[in-house]
Amino acid sequence: MNIIQLRKIINSYLSGKAASKEKQLIDQYLQQAWENRQAPDDTEIQRLLVLDNLRNAMRPRMYIRWISAAAASLLLLVTAGTAWHYSEELEEWVHPIPMKQVYVAKYRVQKIMLPDSSVAILNGGTLIEYPATFHGKHRTVKVNGEAYFDVVPDKHPFVINGPNLRVTVLGTSFILTDSMQTTKPAVSVKTGKVAVSVASITQQVGAAEELVYDLQKNQINLIRQQEIDMDWITKSMVFDDNTLQEVFTTIEHVYHVNISCDNDNIRHQRFTGAFESTDTLEDMLRVLSVSYRLHLTKHNNSIVIR
Repeated sequence: MNIIQLRKIINSYLSGKAASKEKQLIDQYLQQAWENRQAPDDTEIQRLLVLDNLRNAMRPRMYIRWISAAAASLLLLVTAGTAWHYSEELEEWVHPIPMKQVYVAKYRVQKIMLPDSSVAILNGGTLIEYPATFHGKHRTVKVNGEAYFDVVPDKHPFVINGPNLRVTVLGTSFILTDSMQTTKPAVSVKTGKVAVSVASITQQVGAAEELVYDLQKNQINLIRQQEIDMDWITKSMVFDDNTLQEVFTTIEHVYHVNISCDNDNIRHQRFTGAFESTDTLEDMLRVLSVSYRLHLTKHNNSIVIR
């Protein structure tokens, strides 16, 4: 029996369309495992063991032995009385959904449309990972950085996993700030309500509220009547006390131009500000020129600053 046949049988079994002999054989192993069950008490441990055993059983080099290993794994599910609880994970492994990744460079802001038409606006330095299509009981994405979400209401919960926080919603808008570098990840809710999980604790956060988790103190703070800073979500570039050289470099990457400046005094000056998505290259250069009394010469895609 090869891996393709195995996948077909599992698909048929999960959908209730397996041939009588196939169903009888798997049911036989399920019954045997029920009678000789040795499943751990911890549900999450059961889940991990089941999925790991199933994946091992479905490797191409496993031929006739697959039915014993796969069935034994399925039987662990029955020992917990939740065989169908894991059918989603099994089906997703048999038919993996392609994942997409979007990384937004520093000082940039980017808007993306998720498969369910929910909107995510990513701040600079943020990475998001999500499936090409949402499938199953949850709409799950991963975020490392800062992102604003406007989630389309749906019966399937929308779940965002960050390095430190897990946010679950049905339909709402909020900002998640959570990365490997931050010491105080936070969730700021604009509309609706979200459930934020930190370790084993889950806290409800409503509109105009902000949850801040202090990693060093292992402490959760809920701030009510909080004004949510959303100015950055309408911008295309955001700078906070950055050097003009960093500003020039960002503009170069965005507009595919070459900016040269030999004056160290100019390049090391600091800039705090943001540019709207509707601002053109000329608008940005004009702002910088007036603010720092710069002399700009533009020829085709080359810009010289003095």
